[in-house]
This record gives sequence, C-alpha cells and structure tokens, in this order.
Amino acid sequence: MNTLYRLYTEDIGDVAAIVDRYFKGATLYQGIGLFDGRRENACIIEILGTPADIQNVVHLAGDIRMVNTQSCVIVTWLPVSRLDVTSPDSVIPAEPQHLFDLGEF
Repeated sequence: MNTLYRLYTEDIGDVAAIVDRYFKGATLYQGIGLFDGRRENACIIEILGTPADIQNVVHLAGDIRMVNTQSCVIVTWLPVSRLDVTSPDSVIPAEPQHLFDLGEF
C-alpha cells in the first residue's frame, strides 16, 4: 500500500534541500498560510511513499522545524492507490493486487 505524506511549514530558506536529504522525490507547493493571525509564506511538501517511510518523514519534519526555527511542522498521511501511466499505450499499476473495478466510482 502507498502512503501520501504531507508536511505543512512556513516557506523559509531552502526547504527542497532539506527534503532532498531524506527522499529522492517529492512535490513542494508554495502558497500563503495563516499562523497566529498573521500571513506567512507557506510550503506544503507531498511525498508518495510507504508506511515504512514514517520515521524518515518525522525526522524530516524535525529538521525543517529546527533549521527554520518553527514552533511546529504539521505532518499528515493517508493510504492512497497508485497508477503509473508510462506511455499512451501502457498503464502499469504500481501494485497489481490493488486493482479496482471502475464500477466503484
């Protein structure tokens, strides 16, 4: 099973460089956040991993918190299904045992 992790933090410094120490792939979104009634630059980090990655995610959150002097970094996670589309002619499920019936939608 795949797990989607999200980390929410203020966008200070080179967050991508910190993420790169722990994971080979991630997506970073920049936006505007509110903390204690003040606007701040926000960064949401998405990592598609497995349940076994939770320890690295927690260490990553701790490093971001310390480097960026944050009071906290919020971490959320949820199980997700995954489908890799590699070319127009082929669709390869990442986990064939988790195929779904389109009638479910």
